[in-house]
Amino acid sequence: MQDSLLVRPSRPLLVATVLTLFPAYGDARSQSIAPLSAQAASLRQVGQDEKPAQPVERPTFELDIETLDGDKLTNATLHDKVVLIDFWGTWCPPCKKAIPHLVKLYEKYESKGLVILGLNYEKGDDPIAQVRAFADKNGIQYPLAIGTEALQKQVQDFGGFPTMLFFRRGMRLDRKETGFTEDKVAAIEAWVTEALEEDVPDGEATPEQKSVRAELVHGTTKLAIGDGTHVVMLVVTHPRSKPDEVTLARLRELAASQKDLVVATIGFQGVEGTEADFLVDAAMLEQLGLGHAAPAFRLFDKTGRASTTEVGRGDKVHATVLAAVEALAVSKATDEVPPATKPASKNDDAPAKDPKGESIEKPAEAPTENSKKQATGPATGGGTKNVEAPERH
Repeated sequence: MQDSLLVRPSRPLLVATVLTLFPAYGDARSQSIAPLSAQAASLRQVGQDEKPAQPVERPTFELDIETLDGDKLTNATLHDKVVLIDFWGTWCPPCKKAIPHLVKLYEKYESKGLVILGLNYEKGDDPIAQVRAFADKNGIQYPLAIGTEALQKQVQDFGGFPTMLFFRRGMRLDRKETGFTEDKVAAIEAWVTEALEEDVPDGEATPEQKSVRAELVHGTTKLAIGDGTHVVMLVVTHPRSKPDEVTLARLRELAASQKDLVVATIGFQGVEGTEADFLVDAAMLEQLGLGHAAPAFRLFDKTGRASTTEVGRGDKVHATVLAAVEALAVSKATDEVPPATKPASKNDDAPAKDPKGESIEKPAEAPTENSKKQATGPATGGGTKNVEAPERH
């Protein structure tokens, strides 16, 4: 894993801000990475140890973690988002000072494509309970997870808490900030608004970021993605990790009432007991911008561009998926799917110090007998079309 962080040469700055040092918290010195654009405000340290941002190579940062709500977040699932990762702890005064501003930032820009992920580092006996209590008290709605030592080690010269990493679309690391004062708020928001205006550069876009043209086939049933005729919701299922039956039923109900919407389940070829509308191989999964995680939901607009991707179970995932599809009936969009509105998440409070965190994962839900059902064909406007159940592999 490459340890260096991206810094590009400074350009004309819109805003000069002042950072306060927090030597009591991990010997943190305020640091910043110069913005890629002159429109992004400066977030730099001034004072006795002021040093200009230095250019270094672009790093790689691999994210693979489960949130407290059971959502799986990876570079792939966040690839089309603008991402701010906050390394923090409830024991850290400047971390807590930053929280209300992050909450407001998320509320204002989440629907436009901003994701804030709080990676918490606690020392108490029950860090999850501590973080959830703190989050409930402070109205935190953005995703939270217990941070790991491995993730922290990916940050070059980690100096203390809070440390914030700023990623442009495509999970391109653009900034690192250590420490927090309210003087930084305007510059952080300026960076967010500028980053949200960017698309992933064509040269750096992965297949999942580009418009997909694909055709799924099962017997005589075919489903085209990106042909300009239908919005398509694909639901990935696995015998041991099936989507929620209530959510799937609601999606099919919506498809039956909207002529330009198709809902279809897909399963993995070669997996015994798979029941899905279509079976796909690894090559097709890659073409669709999907991995082997299940359950998963991916919504494609008529051009084949993915607008919503959710992985896992839980009220938050299901509410986000349904909101994205239900918005179609309201917007009557023809070419683009409107952004989904995400619901609130849970969280908590208690002091602690920088521990060696370990990822904490929830056990997968076991399938039940009444969750098994005969596979049906893709649900489309005008009704649901039955197809033969795929062969069990």
